[in-house]
Amino acid sequence: MHDSVDYYNRNALVYCKRTLTIDMHDLYKPFLRCLPKGAHILDAGCGVGRDARHFLDLGYNVTAIDASQEMVSISSKLTKQRTFLIPFQDLSFENCFDGIWASASLLHVPRQEMSLVFEKFIAAMKDRGIWYLSFKVGNGERIDKDGRFFNDYDEDAFQSFLSSYSQILSIDKISSTITDKDNCLPEKWLNIFLRVDKSKAPLFWVGKGISGQDYYDREVLITSRRSSRISRRSLSRYYVKKYRRATTTR
Repeated sequence: MHDSVDYYNRNALVYCKRTLTIDMHDLYKPFLRCLPKGAHILDAGCGVGRDARHFLDLGYNVTAIDASQEMVSISSKLTKQRTFLIPFQDLSFENCFDGIWASASLLHVPRQEMSLVFEKFIAAMKDRGIWYLSFKVGNGERIDKDGRFFNDYDEDAFQSFLSSYSQILSIDKISSTITDKDNCLPEKWLNIFLRVDKSKAPLFWVGKGISGQDYYDREVLITSRRSSRISRRSLSRYYVKKYRRATTTR
């Protein structure tokens, strides 16, 4: 991951010229039609700010983040608002976003860290939110000729990974496309649109309130690979707690 960040810091202007004019409208359409007017979008790994600017121009509320300081600087100038320097592993948003746009960014996250990052993204999204993400088609980790780290998925490999979150995440659409636009070499991409439904997470007992009522919480990541090593009670402290509701005592 750090080698990839170094690459973007060293080659920011070249990367800007190469990607700024890429036409993403075929992917914008299925993403934006799932969002309400004025929705809050997280552009996660925004790069030069191309997509964030487009969403802003359409009247959406956009928070843009990137792990590269140079990308953050370019994006802030392009969008005319602050872009935040935040690696995915440090995300701390809670129930903030109607949609997450992660175009060609999660592909730099190592597989051993992908579950942690997914958990943070799920916590950041509102219930019934839409999440777009894309990977280069393949199956495994690699370093390219420029020294960038890539984590590639094909459809089967991604479906296998996603099975850990089957109670929370469902696929709206998944497809492969080949890009051959502007200054980019032809590449095959896996494009994924996920729907987040936290209401399907099972309830578990948290404790009693001052008046004696029972409090329950939805264990958002009960199927996470970590769950076998953490007790149900500790999960209520470990994960972000949403959908708390009071019921009458049993």
